[in-house]
Amino acid sequence: MFSEIGYTVFLLLALPYIESASRRRLNEYIEHYEPLDYDSRSVHKQHLRTRRSTDTQSNLQLDFRAHGKKFCLRLRRDLSAFSDDFKVEGTQGQLHDVDTSHLYHGELADDPQSTVFGSVTDGVFEGKIVAHDGSYYVEHARRYFPPNGTRTRIHSVIYREGDVSDPYAHRRHGHVGGCGITDEVVQWMERIQNSGVDDDPPTTAAGPPPAPPSPTTHAHPAPPPHPNSLRDDPPRHWEFPNKYTRAANTGEHSRMRRAAHDNRNTCSLYIQTDPLIWRHVREGFPDVSN
Repeated sequence: MFSEIGYTVFLLLALPYIESASRRRLNEYIEHYEPLDYDSRSVHKQHLRTRRSTDTQSNLQLDFRAHGKKFCLRLRRDLSAFSDDFKVEGTQGQLHDVDTSHLYHGELADDPQSTVFGSVTDGVFEGKIVAHDGSYYVEHARRYFPPNGTRTRIHSVIYREGDVSDPYAHRRHGHVGGCGITDEVVQWMERIQNSGVDDDPPTTAAGPPPAPPSPTTHAHPAPPPHPNSLRDDPPRHWEFPNKYTRAANTGEHSRMRRAAHDNRNTCSLYIQTDPLIWRHVREGFPDVSN
């Protein structure tokens, strides 16, 4: 009798340590992950067949086990992520070929209410799985393990959304959303978008100084500072709210008035990246010809 009680107490005391020892910490933000090593060559062959197929509902099947359950992904090409006339234009006006056939969406075969979306590159899936028991993230192992490491034999890692934590949350203040998009910033952007705006008239290098703004010109209110920072930086305000347009970066301005309620759902996006960061990120992907 005493031995059974003692054994039960021992298990209750030792269980947290046993569970902790079985968990794999990926980094300081992800408390537990599991490796994936399914046959990527088979998935790559399916991807090539799906890309050649004229049937947009052609399925790519991917099955694996992780986190004590079996995942049966049924994926189809995602044709809604980009419009049919989507194009990428370089700084000199040249057009770049863009292949979006690696984008997929679908669901789990045994979970009709689930959602899966991501990409398949060289037979390796990366993306998010939203199931009835929670959300999972799948990423390539190269993002976390050094080349030629002992764990690089696995090509992917999968972890639960609940295993992601922010160890620096106590040092942050205000809104914790990413990409600088707070509720205040969204409201500021909507006010600018829904207001009539007159751009400055064209100017030349040898011409007279520009005339003062007309009474109908609206001044842009300064955006609120972004509070999601580990440092107590002073608020920064942008002098040119349209600095990411081509006109703002080439000196070619055109006069136009924006409608009060413009419901267009497309825009031109000007992106400028640091060459070293771009090279680091680009080296993590296979050649575009694949």
